[in-house]
Amino acid sequence: MDTYEKDNWDNFYTALEVAEILGLDKNTILSRCKKNYYTGAIKTDSMPGNPHGMWLIPKSEIDNPLMIKDVATLTRQITPAELEKSIGQAIAYAVTTAVEPLQQKIDKLTQQLERSEMNAVNNAISTHKKLDELMTESRAERQAAKKSLWKFW
Repeated sequence: MDTYEKDNWDNFYTALEVAEILGLDKNTILSRCKKNYYTGAIKTDSMPGNPHGMWLIPKSEIDNPLMIKDVATLTRQITPAELEKSIGQAIAYAVTTAVEPLQQKIDKLTQQLERSEMNAVNNAISTHKKLDELMTESRAERQAAKKSLWKFW
């Protein structure tokens, strides 16, 4: 765009204006312009006070709140069904990414719980065996004591 075509600038914002509108740094806007982030953005020729020229961004790129540029660059229009599918896949990925570490922790805790239960069962069996042995010994001692009393009569 020539420096003399300022009549057409009414449909454009400067990089500084876009930075102020979006609450971003001017360098961020300039970087986006260089990467063709804003469709239809143009760089002017050098001019007095600005030897490198300046970027002009179409107002429609900034004023249209329905435009989402950070998610993906589309080379063609997509159908609502394709959009729904893509969103579904993105949600599934996000959920899987969030849930997978939790599932691993649950699995680890489940294994620890199973080991603890096995140890508790083994301890209970061991305790019961010891109690049975003590009771058997106690019965044997009582019976032996009874037999020895009969010998005195």
